[in-house]
Amino acid sequence: MGSDSIIGAPGWRIDTLTVQDGFQCCGIVTAPNVTFTGQTTTELPGTLNSDGDGFFEPCETLRSNITVTNVGGSPATTAIATITSPTTGVTIVNGSTANLGPLAPGGSATGNVTFKLLPTFVPGTTVTINVSVAFGPGGPSPSTASYTVATGCPLTPGGTFTFSNSAPITIPSLGTATPYPSTINVSGITAPITKVTVTINNFNHTWPNDVGVALRVRRSDLCAVQ
Repeated sequence: MGSDSIIGAPGWRIDTLTVQDGFQCCGIVTAPNVTFTGQTTTELPGTLNSDGDGFFEPCETLRSNITVTNVGGSPATTAIATITSPTTGVTIVNGSTANLGPLAPGGSATGNVTFKLLPTFVPGTTVTINVSVAFGPGGPSPSTASYTVATGCPLTPGGTFTFSNSAPITIPSLGTATPYPSTINVSGITAPITKVTVTINNFNHTWPNDVGVALRVRRSDLCAVQ
């Protein structure tokens, strides 16, 4: 980190001269450097997006909250994280965060992005998400990183599965029940369905023979329950 030399002049002499590289002085400040520092991924709420069971399955839209941090020495006025994925069966829905700047040195911010597991996605496949963080002014922009998301189903194909809705259904003397329809969410079954059994618990009505019950699969035909 230095050198050893002798510099002489009439009447005086310097035996050692030491130079230290990298010392910051006189107001020298390094550029901003915004990097990916963490994420949390959850199901996007809403019946059109996911079933909310905590398992990441085909046909669900997932949301990642991405955290970035300015590890540089000056403020970043802009910082936008963008994701891509090389994983088969994954499509990006909203791939960029809003501007997360300004970020002071050491400051962090979080934004969200969304991606969807297509019907052809194989449960149990690990999803790889690549992150690119563009920031400025100056600095080594963009910075890049990646993270992974585990997926899976709560069910084992080939078995017998039970789904239910425990909310009460009120049957009037005339007219439709409340609620109508009563929805039972079914997910995670990849093999063909060969048999469906419907059970109605605690059924009670003054004229039970007057009550009609039907089972309908979303976007499919109506099936009367005998």
